[in-house]
Amino acid sequence: MISEPYDTKRITELREDIAKLDRQILKCLAKRLVLAAALGEIKERLGLSLQDCEWETAVLKRNLEAGAEYGLKREVVAALTEFLISQALAHQESLIL
Repeated sequence: MISEPYDTKRITELREDIAKLDRQILKCLAKRLVLAAALGEIKERLGLSLQDCEWETAVLKRNLEAGAEYGLKREVVAALTEFLISQALAHQESLIL
């Protein structure tokens, strides 16, 4: 139970900070999709497959290592990485089809 006005104010401040981070995350996702689109266009021109399992494995490994540095659970990092890769691929496919 919240008994201090400070606690209520602190909750509001923390929620505002989280909202700012959420916007930054979304901005980064949008930038990532722009880059993925450019990559997809080049791959299409070169006749390469959009999906590159070797690269995806390297991305997962890189992200797992970075996540460990930040104290994040492997499952969370793996799920996020899989989501990012799947969204990039879906975005590339939507632009080519």
